[in-house]
Amino acid sequence: MQENQAFYCGTQKMLQAAYRELLLEDYQPTVDTMLERIGERPNSALELGCGVGLAAINLSKLGVEVTAIDFEPTVHQIALENKAKYAAEVNFFREDFYQFDAASQFNLVYYLDGFGIGEDADQLKLLEKIKEWLTPEGKAYIEVYNPNHWRKADGVTLPLVEDVSHHYRFDEAAHEMIDIWKREGSEVAYTQRLKCYLPEDFEQLVKRAGFEVVAFYPEGRMDYETMQYHPQASLTDCLSYSAVIVPVN
Repeated sequence: MQENQAFYCGTQKMLQAAYRELLLEDYQPTVDTMLERIGERPNSALELGCGVGLAAINLSKLGVEVTAIDFEPTVHQIALENKAKYAAEVNFFREDFYQFDAASQFNLVYYLDGFGIGEDADQLKLLEKIKEWLTPEGKAYIEVYNPNHWRKADGVTLPLVEDVSHHYRFDEAAHEMIDIWKREGSEVAYTQRLKCYLPEDFEQLVKRAGFEVVAFYPEGRMDYETMQYHPQASLTDCLSYSAVIVPVN
């Protein structure tokens, strides 16, 4: 998990100029899709790994009381800048998930593009905390990486973004997607590892934490031969899927 923390700190600094150019409307489709999938607008929500905070701000503009947390200092600062820019009422905290002590429960807890840090035991611990954060009738919305897709990405190097190279590996034994960033001319590399789960394996994991799955929604897929992204994909070959889960009381 420390390797992932170094990855986020290093790469967020690389991307901070681009992050400051992001607009509120860039995240509106993500929020609209999430609300459509959970089937309601919650009164309160907690975002895990909120980044620059634009999803949380979008949600708050709909009248939802939003708390959003991220441990990384660069994106936390940008989130505070966005809060002021958009006159938003979001409670932003620079916190580690596992240390966060919520003052109240939430109708919705959501985690976009990042679930899977650490071992199965770490995911289980986080899911158990999510259950504590939720009201009994609440829902969680979690994006999960699909091993079927990332297995195909093993060995792929993406085109340079400015002077940063971007390499993918897949650890078959651990079912981990490995994402390596390196600036050209530098020996410093930042590595992220995310555990990938088939839908049936994720379903078993959340069951152990006291949840049941309401629905799975496949996201898009990447064709690495043509380097084209396809927004429509099946649950079998999608890059990731989003799961709506509810606590079993």
